[in-house]
Formats: sequence, C-alpha cells, structure tokens
Amino acid sequence: MKIQIDDIPPEGLEFNFDGSVNLMGNSLESIKLPPDMDVNPNGLGQIRIDQNHGEIVIAGNLEISARMQCSRCLVKFYSLIPVTIDIKVKQGASVEKHYEQELDIKEDEILILEKEIDLSEIIAQELSLSIPMKPLCKDDCPGLCPECGSIIGTEGCSCSHGSSSDPRWEKLAALKSRFNN
Repeated sequence: MKIQIDDIPPEGLEFNFDGSVNLMGNSLESIKLPPDMDVNPNGLGQIRIDQNHGEIVIAGNLEISARMQCSRCLVKFYSLIPVTIDIKVKQGASVEKHYEQELDIKEDEILILEKEIDLSEIIAQELSLSIPMKPLCKDDCPGLCPECGSIIGTEGCSCSHGSSSDPRWEKLAALKSRFNN
C-alpha cells in the first residue's frame, strides 16, 4: 500500500481496516519470522497520516492474527498481536554515492528518498518488533513435564510435581527451617 506524499491533504488521511484488506502485501517476506509462525496479512485497526510543516506523522493501532507455538508446552495456537505505529517520516534529497553524509535521524523517524511512503513495509517492520519473544498459549501455561514429556496437569501426566525435592538442597532446607522456628 503506497501513499503519494503529494496526495496527503492538510487534514490528513485516515485508514480503517476491518480484516478484509492485505495490509502488508509482499512486505511480509522482507521480515524474518520464527519458523513455526504463520501470519495472516489482513488486520484490524486504524492508521492516521498527518503532515505538519513538512513532517509526516504516521500513527495507529492494528491487530494482526498469527499462529504461533507456545514456548512452554509447544502447542500451536492463534493470537492477535497488537501493533502500535508511531513514526515520523522525513523526506530527504537523494544521497550521493560518493559522499558521506551524516543524517540527523532519531529512533522514531525514517528517511525516505522518494515521493511515496510504503505503508505495507512500515506495518511489516512494526509487526516484526511486536512479535513476542516467548509466545505463550496462556499466561499460566504450566509447560511440559520434565519426567514424562506431557503437558503438566493434563491426563497424560500423572507425575507428582513439587513433592520430591532435590537432595542437594536438603541441608539448606534444614538450615532454613531451623531459622524459621
């Protein structure tokens, strides 16, 4: 989804997405996703583009559906990934190849050399920053049992967890109980 800078009116542009539009186009291929993750390129939310004194501000909130693998129990699950966009766009003259040029760009700014903004690329990059490092199917996921390999607390796991203690800690536990009494 490319936006021509000259086509941005003084009152700005607003886009509302209902899940029926591919937000990322081919830009999803440019980001590195975890191998066990599938992303639906259609999303929900809104994005606003404003232009003030030569500065272009892109802000919005999206939700992108993805199929991930839980980092504790290894179950595949679907989740909505919240993506927040808050970027300032600076338009620069073309950079000469033969000259070094110091660019004054802050961390929430991007530099574009053309007269258009590739919104699909921005959404894909922000999605890559929003993917959880350790996705969980639920916050209190117990994980896999180290003894039988089943998910703790399910029918497949009848192991006793927490009742046996590591013999290496027995002396420390005895010392602790002496001080607590």
